[in-house]
Amino acid sequence: MFQEKGFKVFAGCFLDASLERLKSPTCVPVKLDVTKETSVLHALTVIKAHLEADKAELYAVVNNAGILVQPCPAEWQSLKDFRDMFEVNLLGTVAVTQSVLPLIRKSKGRIVCVSSIAGRVGLPTEAACARASPAGARTRRSSTDRNAFRGNDAQTARPSTRCRRTRTACAATCTRGA
Repeated sequence: MFQEKGFKVFAGCFLDASLERLKSPTCVPVKLDVTKETSVLHALTVIKAHLEADKAELYAVVNNAGILVQPCPAEWQSLKDFRDMFEVNLLGTVAVTQSVLPLIRKSKGRIVCVSSIAGRVGLPTEAACARASPAGARTRRSSTDRNAFRGNDAQTARPSTRCRRTRTACAATCTRGA
């Protein structure tokens, strides 16, 4: 979509297989694990190098990384599952956004956080997704009355994207030449 409009896209990829598949003259795939600060900083270095070489500005960042743990009642969900989802779905979004924020401000660009409708409409067996996505952070009391936490005032929501094993979608950043 962005490429068709003349933008160069930096596609953050968790999977090595995605790096080769996405490579094109208008797409620069970058190995990215949003849970690792060194990976986020490496991606920023690659982006800055390309921007400087192209004499371009960063116009947007699209945060799309997400995982979904095995759906089950909250009592059965491990604390590790909760932590994994927060690390990728919420803190990963913050890490990527913070890293590129000076570039976005300079270009007066945009920050886009992708999530799913499930971030607003909770399901009773997906308690680990409670606030782990950008949309989940805005979720109001939803499916808690459907035995998700058996009376606790917690919210449930589902994050936007992919399976925990693949983490296929990450962040895409767009540039347009000056």
